[in-house]
Amino acid sequence: MKKVITVLALFLSLLGAVSFADQADAATFKRVAYRGGKKLNIWNRSGAGKKIVGQVKSGQKLTLKATATYKGNLWYELKNNTWIMAANTVTTSKYASILKAAKQNKVVSLANKQVGKAYVWGATGPYSFDCSGLTQYVYKKTIGTYLPHYSVTQRYYGKTVSTKKLQRVTCSSSAASQRRTTWASTLAAASSSTPPAPRLASSSHTSAPASPASSIHPALGV
Repeated sequence: MKKVITVLALFLSLLGAVSFADQADAATFKRVAYRGGKKLNIWNRSGAGKKIVGQVKSGQKLTLKATATYKGNLWYELKNNTWIMAANTVTTSKYASILKAAKQNKVVSLANKQVGKAYVWGATGPYSFDCSGLTQYVYKKTIGTYLPHYSVTQRYYGKTVSTKKLQRVTCSSSAASQRRTTWASTLAAASSSTPPAPRLASSSHTSAPASPASSIHPALGV
């Protein structure tokens, strides 16, 4: 009987330990270390006498368990009992938007560098382009996204949006009464900090090369 009671007590203590661990895990929260691509300091404490004990890379996901305020600055405690300044972290959703904006900027930046190059029907770069050849080239080089070399087909790539939501660097194509955005509109939609879209050639996709006179058009790759 005594042995049974001992085993039961051990079981209950283990159950309590598991419950306590579950509660501790439930109290943690996630953020991402981020400060312009730099490495960020980790400290042994948040208050007076704190010392740097290590660094984390910008973009590293953190599991945090507590907060503290020292001299008006918010700090987060990591699971290994070290600390990081809250100002050097962002939410996971904010970091996702940062990565998305970085992709957008890469696409638009490379597209802008093609301004002034010749329009040649059927060309896919790097010295000359036609409309869909430009978008195909830019997306493959910057973010590894494949687009077919035909704007009518490109309209099926990306996310469909209303024409009322098209933005000033949106790449769009139309067929009949339909208008669909390509990957260019999905990833390169303008923000206040995004440079304007390059003005390059448009093509009607006939069998003949486009006239040099048509080499200026306000759309990107259409």
